[in-house]
Amino acid sequence: VLDWADSALPDGRLTDTAPFVGVDYCGVGWAKVHPLLLEQLHQYYGAYDFIKEQLPVAMRWLDAEAASREKGLVVKGLGDHESLTDKEWGAKLTTPVFTDSARRIARLATIIEEPKVAERAQTYADESQAAWEKEFLNPNTGVVAEGTQTAQAFALGFADNNPETQQRIFKQLIKGLNAPEDAPRLTTGIYGTRILLEELSRRWRSDLAYALVTREAFPSWAYMLANDATTLWERWEGNDGRYSMNHPMFGSISTWFYRWLGGIQPSVDAIGFDRFYIRPQVQPSLKWVKTSYQSIRGTIVSNWSVSHSATTYEIII
Repeated sequence: VLDWADSALPDGRLTDTAPFVGVDYCGVGWAKVHPLLLEQLHQYYGAYDFIKEQLPVAMRWLDAEAASREKGLVVKGLGDHESLTDKEWGAKLTTPVFTDSARRIARLATIIEEPKVAERAQTYADESQAAWEKEFLNPNTGVVAEGTQTAQAFALGFADNNPETQQRIFKQLIKGLNAPEDAPRLTTGIYGTRILLEELSRRWRSDLAYALVTREAFPSWAYMLANDATTLWERWEGNDGRYSMNHPMFGSISTWFYRWLGGIQPSVDAIGFDRFYIRPQVQPSLKWVKTSYQSIRGTIVSNWSVSHSATTYEIII
């Protein structure tokens, strides 16, 4: 069993690999896997004791990152890796990831009844969100930084929590998706792509998400298949001799299948999948979907099919 504490650097920061092999430049985006995993293990499997064991590690990391901020902004770390623009770096992206991580750690601390820890983590989140809004968000237009798809998606998924502002941010995101002649066309990397599909579907625009997923021209998963891919590539473009052709990059598409085509979603406050939603978003051009998840409480099935006259659902819990 890997001890996460042994994978931390002397200042408390979590390394990019566990165990540490000398790679240390990715920053909050990679280290965020620690609190994210703790939260998901609780949601899916009810892992309570694991949170108690690992929360001190998560908080040491958060304290270290908080201490290195500049005016509330997280300025170091990898951005939207393998995006198709050259602007997806810097505090406009790393700060939202930090903010989201701090909120997750606050929730974890609340679960195990550590109110002082929760308050400290939430304070970090509030400070960095305010700094990010001041520096990068135009609240009147909803444009974030340069207005790229990644910047807009990060704002929706990680940073902004004002309903009115989110509507404007989302409007700008849709505008960016529909701008190219071959629209809709994404420019996002591994983080932005996951958030993009999630936020589109969460706002009942799975039609756009589905169009991106099934798009046959570059960039898309269908483009990979059309070019003889049997595994996911590290880059949308493929390989020029330096990159992997068998990588979990862009693997978030699998999550989207289950969460939004099948519609099986644990509640945010789920403990061991005891509370969940079934909310599939039917796509008229798709004839059927079959999804099932073997939760620790039993199998959950969400299937649907479309005919010329009706949509038929088969739900088994």
